[in-house]
Amino acid sequence: MKNKKLLIAVVVAAFAVGIIILPRIGGHKKGVIGKPAVAAKEKAKAKTGDKEKAQAPAKKTFSKGKGGLTVKVLGSGQKALNLRVKAFRVVDNDTSVFSSSLTSNRMGELNPGNYDIEIETLPAVITKGVKVVKGEETVKDAGILTGAINIKALTAKKKPAAFSAQMTDSNTGYSVATTAVNRPIEIISGAYDIRLETTPPYFMKEVKVESGKETAIDLGCISGILFVAAADSAGKDMRYPVRIRQAGKAEIVSSTATNRAVEVLEGSYDIEILLPSPQARKDVKVKAGEDVRVEIEAPAPAVPAAAVAAVPAPKTVKK
Repeated sequence: MKNKKLLIAVVVAAFAVGIIILPRIGGHKKGVIGKPAVAAKEKAKAKTGDKEKAQAPAKKTFSKGKGGLTVKVLGSGQKALNLRVKAFRVVDNDTSVFSSSLTSNRMGELNPGNYDIEIETLPAVITKGVKVVKGEETVKDAGILTGAINIKALTAKKKPAAFSAQMTDSNTGYSVATTAVNRPIEIISGAYDIRLETTPPYFMKEVKVESGKETAIDLGCISGILFVAAADSAGKDMRYPVRIRQAGKAEIVSSTATNRAVEVLEGSYDIEILLPSPQARKDVKVKAGEDVRVEIEAPAPAVPAAAVAAVPAPKTVKK
């Protein structure tokens, strides 16, 4: 009987211990699972808030009494161009006065008012009646104004050339820009006559440039080397002036000297060597990428006669 009571007491005690332990275990598990989940939600919410803050545009501030102006300008490939922009404040219907210089695609501050805007493209573009408001940014979208032109050319030695290029408006004849080959330039869309400063000049007529696009012209190698060699009967190099004309024409395209190379466009040339008795070579052919050598025998320059020393007159001795 005694043992039976002891066994019942042990069972009751074990049951009580289980009741105490199980809630603690359950609570512990709840803490492990629940709190990280809440923390993760709060962290995600914080990240979302940070992202929204980053995406929200920063509020622009202005100097006292000022407003802002941004002039957007695009060029070839729709890339933003950093060009000088002049702002002229409108005085009346007939007059505007220079106020400030800005850079396109960047905001600049101006006093409130109406402005005429000059964008320094090639050639320049003027936009009228742009209004600037105090404490606000005015955005003037000029759109795609320019295209690019890139004239590629090689020297007679098959290396990239550096000839300068003069561009004029095909319709008006006005000079628009000076650039160089192998260097793209942004310019207002239109038709242009181009003169390359080669020997003689190389001309291209009515080259079309389109807004937002690049016009590439690959001329390749267009010139050769002309070398007029002059030596006396003993083989000594002699230096004399040389005049070069296009075959059959009177205009001189280059003046050089014997034993000095000159780069000229592919073509035919008349060559005049200014010796004591001038010599000429007619219709000399020069091909692109090649060297042409013209040889002449030149007389040695005459040796000037030795100056005769003046003989002093005899002195008269007075007696």
